[in-house]
Amino acid sequence: MSTAAGAFGTIPSAYPGALISNILAGTPLLASTAPFSSDHPSSGMLNGILANARHSMLEMLDKTLALVSVSKGWMSEMPNVPTTEREVAQCAAFQKQALISCRMALENSRLANNAFMNSNMCARDEINRFESEIAMLKNRVLSVETQYDQEINQARSPQFAMFQNLGLGLLTDGTKIDELKALRDSEIVKLRNEIVKRTQDLQTINQSMTNLGLWVELCERAGGYLGSIYNILTAIGYSNDTDAVAFKELMGIQWDQIHKEAEEVKSFLQSR
Repeated sequence: MSTAAGAFGTIPSAYPGALISNILAGTPLLASTAPFSSDHPSSGMLNGILANARHSMLEMLDKTLALVSVSKGWMSEMPNVPTTEREVAQCAAFQKQALISCRMALENSRLANNAFMNSNMCARDEINRFESEIAMLKNRVLSVETQYDQEINQARSPQFAMFQNLGLGLLTDGTKIDELKALRDSEIVKLRNEIVKRTQDLQTINQSMTNLGLWVELCERAGGYLGSIYNILTAIGYSNDTDAVAFKELMGIQWDQIHKEAEEVKSFLQSR
């Protein structure tokens, strides 16, 4: 969003192009209604939290667009500070609508941010869990190898080690040893497959953490932007106490740019 400078300072951009580009270029966390596949251990919990965040984001964007619509109508009909009783009443009506939309957009930005932060905490817990499980599985591989190696050695005749040291061959119970080796290899393959699966899950969570951070930043920026607009709306005053500086500040906001960027984010959330 463009900025509007004045008595209330510079309003920061809520949806800067670079931030939006990073969100779209990264792991598309909200590119679907169920970003975590059903085979992910915590897919139900994570998808549920993100669904709430997605809903609140869309509500925030809808209310932001409603705010834009009211404000553009306000500017079109009243480009100057009201002076007559009729204009003051008309200004108050526009102000009331704008405040309602802005307040609701602010509330939904807060709800979305809370949901993303909750997702972030859950993701961190998942990372710790996967790292712990991977470490345990690797230790299990070593344990299985040691256990079966001992059993294989025990399956050999007592004289095996002596003859082996002398470089001589000695018949052993080959069938028993082959069975033990097959069991060992089978169990290790299963464990290593589990390690691969957990590692993939860990990578997915790590990637989602990066994308979550971007959405949190977007919510915080939007909340700050909407808060600044809300302050301007309330500073305009009521009845015959219209603040000319605050009114000019509101009129200077680039509403078309806000509309364009809010629609861009909304389109991303709706098209998947």
